[in-house]
Amino acid sequence: MYHITLDDQQPDTHQDVVGRANYGWNPDASLEEMWEDNRQIWRMARKVEAEGYVIFAHDGKIVMVGTIDRVVDAPKIPGKGPKRSIEGKVLRPGDLYHDVLVGKTTPFAGQSHRYVTSEDVLRIAAGMFE
Repeated sequence: MYHITLDDQQPDTHQDVVGRANYGWNPDASLEEMWEDNRQIWRMARKVEAEGYVIFAHDGKIVMVGTIDRVVDAPKIPGKGPKRSIEGKVLRPGDLYHDVLVGKTTPFAGQSHRYVTSEDVLRIAAGMFE
C-alpha cells in the first residue's frame, strides 16, 4: 500500500492547469470529491502502481482508501518538477480495506507519502497505534 498524508483543504493555485479547485481534506465533502481532489499531482514513482491501494490520512487518522489501477503523468505545473496522478477508485463502506482502516490511527502522520508494508497495514487495522 501507499500512504499519503493530507493537510486541511485549501485552494489550488494551479486550478487552471490541473482542473481542481482544492486539495487537502475536508470532512464535510463526499468521498468522491475528496478522491478527485487528492488522487492527483503527487511526486511519486510509477512503481506505486504495483501497490494496488492508497491510504489517505489527515490529523493522524486514516480518512480514505482507494485502489491504484495505474499511475499516469499529471499536467505540467510551471516551475515544478514532474508529478503523477493515481487512476483508480475510492473505497466505500462495505469494502474490506475501507472498513478495517478508515478511522484508525496511522504511525506515519508526519510523512507526506511513503510505502506501507503488509505488516504495517495489519498493525494499523489491529489498532496498535491507537
